[in-house]
Amino acid sequence: MLRSETTLVLAALLALFWPAGGDPAPPKAIWKEQQRFRLSLNPYTALARRPAQTALDFFNYLQSSPSSLRSLAYVKKASAKFIPGVERKYSLKFATKDAKSGQNLGSCLATVRYQREKPKPKVDIVCPHSKDPEGLGHLPQNMLQDVALFHSIRDGNKPSQDLLQNLAAIGNSYISWEKSSERRSYTVTQVTNLKPWNLSCHVRVAWRPGLTARVKYDCSSEDDSSESADGSGVEEGSANGVILQYDESNF
Repeated sequence: MLRSETTLVLAALLALFWPAGGDPAPPKAIWKEQQRFRLSLNPYTALARRPAQTALDFFNYLQSSPSSLRSLAYVKKASAKFIPGVERKYSLKFATKDAKSGQNLGSCLATVRYQREKPKPKVDIVCPHSKDPEGLGHLPQNMLQDVALFHSIRDGNKPSQDLLQNLAAIGNSYISWEKSSERRSYTVTQVTNLKPWNLSCHVRVAWRPGLTARVKYDCSSEDDSSESADGSGVEEGSANGVILQYDESNF
């Protein structure tokens, strides 16, 4: 039944672009027809803010820096393009700020695709680095803070509640991106505990210069439970212009 419905929709769309005489429609006519499925959105509505938040969740997850988390300030521009039965694509420009200090970090450009056959939205996003007086950005300082946090946790020291909240926000960013939809979003509300978890892992890495490594592992924890995963299947997407694409069939 689903296949039949899809076939009917595709046939109807093809009929729009193919005149009765059998000749293909001119490009201008096709472009005008496609614009029927594109519309501008009010940037102050939830319909525009939700995909913007999803894009920023994806960005925070890929950055994975507790000291560099961004929050959404407001949406500047938003538009949507609907391809019936295939996807809904949102094009966005939105302002961001530092999640802790509230400092303005500039505007991000993003596209978010909610695809019918994909469980997660596909996100492409470019955000500028914040600037310091030397014009180098504050990323190096944040990296030092992240390293200090890592060593503190590894040595058994309990970090501050703010750092705990930021660590939880990274995990929440992944969940929010993975489970979000046009009508649903998530946010972390409370962090109660942080417990170090020591793992013993067997890791296999396939690597070539200039390409992202593919990783498979099998790990066991102190309580003898085990888990395995394939790190080659990360969802397509990009942040800061770096496209992440993985082909599991070649691993």
